[in-house]
Amino acid sequence: MNKKIATNKLVAIALLTAISVVLRLLGFPQSGTFRIELGFVPIAVTGAVFGPVWSGIAYVLADFIGTLCTGMLPAPTITLCKLLMGVIYGFCFYRRDRNIRAILLSVTVITVVIDLIAMPLALMPIMGGKSFWVILSDRILASLVNFPLRIGALFFTFKYLRNFINKEAEKYGHR
Repeated sequence: MNKKIATNKLVAIALLTAISVVLRLLGFPQSGTFRIELGFVPIAVTGAVFGPVWSGIAYVLADFIGTLCTGMLPAPTITLCKLLMGVIYGFCFYRRDRNIRAILLSVTVITVVIDLIAMPLALMPIMGGKSFWVILSDRILASLVNFPLRIGALFFTFKYLRNFINKEAEKYGHR
């Protein structure tokens, strides 16, 4: 890969990461366990164009920067969950059809594995001694909103940006 493409690739990933941070900060009113946001959409696009490694890195950076922008310190366990989410999006959308089946697979795996298992475990030390079950009950409520929101957002993103995403993937040799 020549230097121009490598530079363009890093700039594109940085731009998608920055969009993720902005969408995260523009999220709905949130508490520590209940979060509704659209910051995952540019990460899924990163995964579709550049693959699971880059989408994982992009989500780690977006989480780190977004957390610092709120005046808090990043929690390594939550950052690890974001890394896994980015990797899942990359595995589901990179060099694959980005159809409703792939969207349902990615959102279901993220909801079950990350939102309902890993995140409550990651939040326990941060939430001042709340039990797994208390945190899980809040996460279940958030998942009832986030599950259809993620499906809809990804469906419309891949429907209306399909040509752009395919063109970008081809430009970087990732089609």
